[in-house]
Amino acid sequence: MSQQAASLFEQFWSHYPARHGRPKVGKQPCLLLFRELDEAAQAACVQAAKHYRLASRPRPDGGFVPEPRYPERFLKKGWWEAWTEGPVLQCDFRVTPACTNPVEDGTSTCEPHRLYRAKLAALRAEEGKR
Repeated sequence: MSQQAASLFEQFWSHYPARHGRPKVGKQPCLLLFRELDEAAQAACVQAAKHYRLASRPRPDGGFVPEPRYPERFLKKGWWEAWTEGPVLQCDFRVTPACTNPVEDGTSTCEPHRLYRAKLAALRAEEGKR
C-alpha cells in the first residue's frame, strides 16, 4: 500500500462518524476494502466520510438523525458513492455580505473568523476579571 493510500485511509477513518459515542470498530476490514479502490475513489471516499459525518450530527431542533452505518458496510456496499457530493459549507459568521472564505475542517467558520471569535472571547474574559 502506497504512502498516499495509507494517508487517505487515515483521513477517511478519522472523519468517519462514530456510532453515537461508541468507538468505531472494523478498522482492519475497512483498510482491506479501501485498498481495493483506485486512488481517485479513495480520495472521493474521504470526501464522502466528511459529508456523512456532517449529516450524522445531532440536529439543533431535536429532529431524528439515524445512527451512522458501520464503516465496513459503508465501503463494502458502495454507500460512500452517494455521499461524495455534500452540502456546500459556508462560514456562519454573520456579516454582510456573507463570508466566502473556505470553512475550516471540523468547524462552521473560516480561519479569520475563528481567530476573531477567539480574540473576542479572550477580551471578554479579561473584561470579566476586572
